[in-house]
Amino acid sequence: MLHMEIPMNYRLLLVSACVVAAMSSALAANAEQRVAATATTVVPAAQLGEPTTSPAEGIGRGFFNMCCCWLELPRNIVYDNVRVCPVAGVFTGAAKGAFYTVARGLVGTADVVTLGLTRNLMYDEKAFPEYIWDAPWY
Repeated sequence: MLHMEIPMNYRLLLVSACVVAAMSSALAANAEQRVAATATTVVPAAQLGEPTTSPAEGIGRGFFNMCCCWLELPRNIVYDNVRVCPVAGVFTGAAKGAFYTVARGLVGTADVVTLGLTRNLMYDEKAFPEYIWDAPWY
């Protein structure tokens, strides 16, 4: 019986090819499921939100949110001090404030990059208003 040793680099190549083939077939099946799921989804126009009055207003809102996003940090600290408790409010407010600071800065950047045409999809009247002064401070 002839016993032939397969070199290590060929084994690695064979295993890699099997892994790539398995992953590509799984990705292809997943892509077909996503296409089937999204092809039947229709979003009503009423859910898109009202367009802003003008692109200039959206761009201005974006620049303001980019420049003043840091105000989310003290706003959330004050808000949590009043709503939660003075000791824990400092920590929970700082954590939420850091999150909302990044979120407001990114949403403002999106407003500027899309020339104010983001409509009102990224804003919520109670949870995440368009401007920081519309959010509750206490």
